[in-house]
Amino acid sequence: MPRADSASERIVYLTGGVGGSRFLSGLVRRVSPNQLCIVVNTADDRDFFGLHVSPDLDTVVYRLSGVVSGEGWGVQGDTFFCLEQISKLGEEAWFRLGDKDLAMHILRAKLLRQGLPLRSVTERLAKRFGIPWRILPMSDDPVETWIRTKEHGWVHFQEYLVKYLSVPSVLDVRYRGIRAARATQEVLEELERASLVIIGPSNPITSIGPILALRGVKPLLRALNKPVVAVSPLIGGRPVKGPLDKLFLSVGLEPGSLAVASRYRAFLRGIVIDQADRSDAEALAKNGLQVLVADTLMRTQEDADLLAGATLSFARGLSALPNCSSKTA
Repeated sequence: MPRADSASERIVYLTGGVGGSRFLSGLVRRVSPNQLCIVVNTADDRDFFGLHVSPDLDTVVYRLSGVVSGEGWGVQGDTFFCLEQISKLGEEAWFRLGDKDLAMHILRAKLLRQGLPLRSVTERLAKRFGIPWRILPMSDDPVETWIRTKEHGWVHFQEYLVKYLSVPSVLDVRYRGIRAARATQEVLEELERASLVIIGPSNPITSIGPILALRGVKPLLRALNKPVVAVSPLIGGRPVKGPLDKLFLSVGLEPGSLAVASRYRAFLRGIVIDQADRSDAEALAKNGLQVLVADTLMRTQEDADLLAGATLSFARGLSALPNCSSKTA
């Protein structure tokens, strides 16, 4: 697929989760590696069996290297003999770590123990997978998303999502470690020189929220006199996958396009919503946003290509509009 190369254009893509990586698979077919920087949520990270697991970083790496499974996470065709043996030895094995997947976590843990920061480890791993795109973890510092549930109290997001299958009632969400954490200098520099910023169809609370909560990120986005565009992860007010509707309700928001926009209100310029949410377009526009209505469900690679292409054209078009500063939604 032809790419619209531009020596001066610099796109920063904020992402986390399966939906964000699916959109990314279309985005990288529309732009060149020197145009794009991918900033990835790391607040889903957790240690398992002494290994540092970075689910969102791994999903991006597996997606861009073409080895991601059909579920959108993990390695295609993986086996689980190690995990089965761990379970037989009496340990909890609810987090599905495949045998090939374990190789990534073993190597990451080794490099981190050698004193390398997560950003350097990520760069090395991406190169070993033959990925030319720049992938940046949001921070080298530990941040963890925790969910307070009615049934189990405070649990790590991975426990809520995987162990408890998003069933428990959500009472609150916290980013542990966020006050001490900093966005990497590389992330801040990329945002400063961005021509446009695209926020993927990721969970605004658990995937994008931690990135935005890092010191310095929101002020940079507010000061950026360039388009910031978000792709809504909701279709008909419901998430394609995951507990976003429950999470929105836990923070007092009715799930829908307006709730998505409200999470980014300080800096958002435009939003892409699904055809099923077309009725929200007028209210979004009244709040100062440009709106693109499109088919956002990505069943196939062609769907991802078309959505990414439409979003890029939309965002680039906003560059030509006057007053490209922050709007309130």
